[in-house]
Amino acid sequence: MGQQGSQGVLEHPYFEKFDFAAYTKKTMPAPWLPPVKGDADASNFDPFDVDNTIDKSYKDKGDWDKDF
Repeated sequence: MGQQGSQGVLEHPYFEKFDFAAYTKKTMPAPWLPPVKGDADASNFDPFDVDNTIDKSYKDKGDWDKDF
C-alpha cells in the first residue's frame, strides 16, 4: 500500500465517485437486483449435480451414534 496505507486506495481516481461512507454504513443500494418470484425461487442459480453416494467403508470408532 505504500506510506499512505489504505488512504492511497481511497484517493485513487478510479474511486472518485464511490461513496465509501455509504458502503461502510451498508446503505449503498445494490447495483443490480435479480428478479425473484418468491422466497423459494432458485431460478437465478445454475443447476448442478449432487453426489449423494455414501462411503460405507467409513467406521467411526467413537460409538457416539449407538443409541440412534
